[in-house]
Amino acid sequence: MSQLPIFPPFIEEMPVAKRFLDLNLKKGDDVLIITNTDFPATISQTLAAIAKSDGARDVSVIVMTERPAMISYLPKAVVGAIKDATLVIGAASYPLWCYDDYEEAVTDKSTGLRKDLLFNAPPVTLRNSKLLDLDWEAMAILSERVANTLSNKETIHVTTPEGTDVVLSAKGRKCWTVTWGGPRYKGGGWRVFPGGEAMFPPVEDSINGKIVIDGTIHTIGFVRQPITLYVRDGKITKIEGGDNEQIHRLESLLPDEGAHMIGELGIGTNPALGLIGDIQNDKRSFGTVHFAFGDNHRMTDTPGKVKSVIHRDFVLRHPTVEVDGQILLKDGKFFPEH
Repeated sequence: MSQLPIFPPFIEEMPVAKRFLDLNLKKGDDVLIITNTDFPATISQTLAAIAKSDGARDVSVIVMTERPAMISYLPKAVVGAIKDATLVIGAASYPLWCYDDYEEAVTDKSTGLRKDLLFNAPPVTLRNSKLLDLDWEAMAILSERVANTLSNKETIHVTTPEGTDVVLSAKGRKCWTVTWGGPRYKGGGWRVFPGGEAMFPPVEDSINGKIVIDGTIHTIGFVRQPITLYVRDGKITKIEGGDNEQIHRLESLLPDEGAHMIGELGIGTNPALGLIGDIQNDKRSFGTVHFAFGDNHRMTDTPGKVKSVIHRDFVLRHPTVEVDGQILLKDGKFFPEH
């Protein structure tokens, strides 16, 4: 095996990224890395160097310019390259599953298994040394237990000390895990760095109550003051509180009818992560809850019905989650049975 090239711009990012790739890359893989102009180039360079060092036969990198997501399509050349690769690594500022033609291209029709890894964490997460000691298998087991607890449940009740009080249903909806993959990966979820999440699209018209955002909002960062969303039958009907500038930015994230709908509930299961103000890190932090407004029509193998040009997550601190009357999470701590 060849020695890793050492380039000063990304030497700090290598150990954690290598640990993730070591679990999932097979010798002889034809690796395709897809990135975009808004994502740090050092990360795709890091991944390419590691993949080659780990025995990949070929490593190719495609850099896309910024383009609309959620209801648009990838360039035909990119789709063709995905189909030819044996391992696809998405290292972009937006998740590649946003694109209508990506899912078909990345899924093996004979086995139903995905051949992709998603790598959209910020550089600061790559430098988190706690991830070097993470028991990724224990995290996967917890994520699976949480997913099984949430799947197909009639009533899920979420509250927080800041005032969140919302009820929703997962009836007929399957909860997926977001983990590091490795030997435990048998499909039915995403392999994502930094990983650590169980998530699903709630039944749209079942979501009622209020959600108080006191953590992080996608593309905005930490909220300076809590923001309250009032939700009726899945739709955001009123927004209160918050900092004026951040409220204005939040409202700009709601460009269409689907964007006003709650499209996701997720629970963070990664004990190596803490809140840093970046959504790709924070929504997976241990014991947090996140919701998303916007698109969910590709989410899991029991997808939702919301279509929108956006999908934006936001994080709640110290949540309590009851599932059909049984407590799953209490003030951000999992009950012992989980």
